[in-house]
Amino acid sequence: MDLEGGTITANSTIEYKQTTMRPIVKSTLTFMAKEGRFKIRHSNIERQFDSGSAYAPIGIFWGSGSKPAAAALRENFAKIAECVKGGGPKEENW
Repeated sequence: MDLEGGTITANSTIEYKQTTMRPIVKSTLTFMAKEGRFKIRHSNIERQFDSGSAYAPIGIFWGSGSKPAAAALRENFAKIAECVKGGGPKEENW
């Protein structure tokens, strides 16, 4: 985390539906902000097909399942971006 430089890094995991499976995709989120603008970058993207299996990188080829994983990451990105644009949660629930 480099707050003075405008960068926050966090780990993310998202469960999503792919046919009859519910894999989990994990990534590192890097949130960068400067001059009233922001950018969110996913890196170290890996997927786990079931709770007992290991995480592995996702290939980008036909049949790899990369499209549903990418859609889940985009949906997560959109929620985070909307939260940032709206000034954060309206209600704090600790």
